[in-house]
Amino acid sequence: MGKHIFREVLSEQGLLAGVTRVLVTHQTQFLPLADHIVVLEAGRVLAQGSFEALRSSQLDLSSITSLTAAAETDRDALLGLAKSAGSDDAKTAGDEQKDKKGSKLVQEEERASGAVSWAVHYQYLKMAGGVCFGLTLLSAIILERACLVATDYWLVLWIDPSSSTALGTHTAQYSHGDLYFWLPIYFGLVVLGGVTVFSRSLFMGVVMGLRAARISYTRLSNSILAAPMLFFETVPSGRILNRFTSDTDQMDFQLLMQLSQWINCISSVVGALSLICIVNPWFLCALPLFGLVYMSIYRLSNAATRDLQRLEAVSRSPIFTQFSETLNGLSTIRAFGATKRFEEQSLALVATNTRCFFNQDLATQWVSLRLDWCSGAIAAITVLLPILSIQYGSSMTTSPAAFGLCITYALELSAFLKFGTKMTLDVQRSMSSVERILEYADGVAPEAEGGAEPPSAQWPLAGRITASNMCVRYRPELPYALENVSCVIEPSAKVGIVGRTGSGKTTFVSALWRLVEPINGASGQGAGALAIDGTDLSTLELHALRSRLAIIVQDPVLFNESLKYNLDPFDEHTEDELNHVIANAQLEPVVQKLDKGLLAPVGEAGANFSVGQRQLICLARAMLRKSKVIVLDEATASIDNETDAILQGCIRNVFSDATVLTIAHRLHTIMDASKIMLFDKGGLKEYDAPDVLLEDPQSLFSHLVNDTGSAAQHLRTLAAEGAATRAAAKRG
Repeated sequence: MGKHIFREVLSEQGLLAGVTRVLVTHQTQFLPLADHIVVLEAGRVLAQGSFEALRSSQLDLSSITSLTAAAETDRDALLGLAKSAGSDDAKTAGDEQKDKKGSKLVQEEERASGAVSWAVHYQYLKMAGGVCFGLTLLSAIILERACLVATDYWLVLWIDPSSSTALGTHTAQYSHGDLYFWLPIYFGLVVLGGVTVFSRSLFMGVVMGLRAARISYTRLSNSILAAPMLFFETVPSGRILNRFTSDTDQMDFQLLMQLSQWINCISSVVGALSLICIVNPWFLCALPLFGLVYMSIYRLSNAATRDLQRLEAVSRSPIFTQFSETLNGLSTIRAFGATKRFEEQSLALVATNTRCFFNQDLATQWVSLRLDWCSGAIAAITVLLPILSIQYGSSMTTSPAAFGLCITYALELSAFLKFGTKMTLDVQRSMSSVERILEYADGVAPEAEGGAEPPSAQWPLAGRITASNMCVRYRPELPYALENVSCVIEPSAKVGIVGRTGSGKTTFVSALWRLVEPINGASGQGAGALAIDGTDLSTLELHALRSRLAIIVQDPVLFNESLKYNLDPFDEHTEDELNHVIANAQLEPVVQKLDKGLLAPVGEAGANFSVGQRQLICLARAMLRKSKVIVLDEATASIDNETDAILQGCIRNVFSDATVLTIAHRLHTIMDASKIMLFDKGGLKEYDAPDVLLEDPQSLFSHLVNDTGSAAQHLRTLAAEGAATRAAAKRG
């Protein structure tokens, strides 16, 4: 892949042949093709000049293989102009697959349609405390509204004791001036009403609301953390961030506030209508008509508002994805002068999302205008009914004070009805966020659950790996990424894994961690595809399995915490053990320069350390695990030769009694390995010692070494020296 990019882009025949090209690389095999070479060390220029000039200079350039190798430079071999057999066929096969099932990795985000199901509402109620908490809340709402209405009605009795036939016989003996009777009861009702409102709000917001927020977030985070790697490969990060940020905020804050306001409005509307109907029973004749009009308006607006909210949520995810991608590639975007294009993309995504907001406001205003008419009609009828009764000679069935209270409630009803309907629609909108959270909390299939514990606390004791007809594929509709791989890796072996891009190297390692589940044979029947020390990995509990293995990946992973936390996140080791691994990884000078030593903070993604230092920190973390199986997944791809030498020395010394699998980015790092595994097109094509494979000029490994050009002879020398060292160790 590197040779292809160099040939097609950077070489004299490449796309950028007419411009100045600056290549910062550790791929020293391409140095013979450079017009000018600059060697940097410790922030200064160590040497510069043409390849031949540097090669013949007296400077110590032993760390750069290409400059010290004695072989002649074959420019055609370096550029790969002699194409390998089958390359055109492979390209044709890839083109044929691009439109087949499974070729599209990321699918469009699904959007629910129709009303938010009652199951979603019930799930939210369960998270908030269940039916018992719901009934308790309903009782508190009824008590609260009864106290508030009773407070207002007590004022009516104070003005006209005859307003109530039931209470009038008890209150008629007291005049308006008997404050000792009227005022304490009124004050008591006000205090009781305030206490019930506060208690209901506290119970709903703190007890039920926080409980629902905690449980929903726990379910969502557990579901995402337990998801298989396939989920993260097929779902953009923006969709996941959307659930954890905007949707979570909508549910934890907006929904609670809207529910509280909705309860206030609905209870006020119910209380007002109940009082109006009790005082003036003729209003019951008009109530069904108003109910029909209200429900018609609600049904017309609810579907539009709900779906607009779903559209807004779906259109928000690409904003997160694009913003995250832009931040990660900011230096590249600026280098290529593409800032304007990414700004326009971001603005277009925000504009699409804003259109949904704008239409939501339009829908809200449409509803408000019609509800204002409905509320005005209710107030008009409430005022007209007693006037008509007097006009046509009928006696009023209750006192003028009670009618005055009804008119007051009817005038307030306009605001409550309009705002209550708006809150009803907002609650439906926010429930769509609950629906989206539950989609990932309950709808993401987790990795395999259950399994046995390892045979012993020290497992694996030897580190013997056995693969039997192992087949692996990433999705059911895709072909096998590995097929019928069988091999035995002996304890303490140092195995180099090589192959071209897409050959199956990383898939083999992923199967060890069961990031993808291996099967025994293409039929998928039976277990035992992969075993360590005779224990079938498919029978082990995932956490137990992964905690016994160690890996150092190409891109070092560091957390925004202290250096000590990054080395020992679970606080399982003593400070002496930490200092020991730091010394082995040759990190002592780095740690000594830090003000707080091991307690020094690590910047975001390890920004305050160089790439090489980050990789050595990950190496020290792997040492602490003391595993018998160590994997280096192209761990030296992005580090300099000096750090690479430190890493290789640690592997030989610290991991001498462990089985080490190294996915090689640089062939010289695995030429002294005890065995080489060469993968090609999803199969294990060659498995033997490197010197044995190199004895056959037709072997794929020989071709791979020859492709390095001037470094090939040096690699063959390393293989021979490694064979001699192993032979001497056996004799000793």
